[in-house]
Amino acid sequence: QSVERRIAFAKKENERKASYGPRDLIMEAYEARMYEEARVIEVRRQQREVYERTKAFKLGRPLPPRGKPYVILKPMPVEPPPPEDFDISGWYDPEEDITAQKYVAPEGYVSPTGPAPPPRHLRGQPRAAWEDPPYSPANPNAKPDNWPKPGSLPAKQPPQHRVAPRPTPKPAAVAVAEVEVKEEPKEVAIEEESHDTSNLPTVDEAKTMKVPELKKKLKELGLPVAGTKKVLLGRLLEAIEG
Repeated sequence: QSVERRIAFAKKENERKASYGPRDLIMEAYEARMYEEARVIEVRRQQREVYERTKAFKLGRPLPPRGKPYVILKPMPVEPPPPEDFDISGWYDPEEDITAQKYVAPEGYVSPTGPAPPPRHLRGQPRAAWEDPPYSPANPNAKPDNWPKPGSLPAKQPPQHRVAPRPTPKPAAVAVAEVEVKEEPKEVAIEEESHDTSNLPTVDEAKTMKVPELKKKLKELGLPVAGTKKVLLGRLLEAIEG
């Protein structure tokens, strides 16, 4: 299953890359860190709101109005998905990027960890954390990205698997008639397989026969002619005694 998931993930990323360009992993990591910092502010705001409203309720005062959410909190996962629910179709769904855009820090948020990294065309390879500047010189021939925003293009239809058409069931009367028609040749075949056994040799004559004679007699009886003399003789004796 892990191999199927890796192959499906690679196909999905290639399809996304064809529509929205390659991922900017550095900027995605920065935005994820910004959201986690803004999420802490929202959690503290909700805690303070609960404290103030509880305090006013105990004192018999009017409850203060609820505040405006700072960011949208991600729902906590109830349990990890089972392997049967993993998507191994390899089809890119833009709804994933549309949903991810809801969980971003506000535009006016300023992180205490430092400014945002420069755009991709203005930065080179990242350096070690203790080096300054944190990025190597940018390629002078690099151009700014002009890719559309993820999730802005219309979604493509997922590939549909072709299913072989099932044969239409036939009426019972027709099916019974076909069975009766098919059974008739069997009786004829059985009659054709019955051979005349009146000219069978006796047991003593069969024991004195040679291999060509045994094969000839077995062929006349419609029996197999492969095997050693002992096998051929035993086959012929079974036909005589039977």
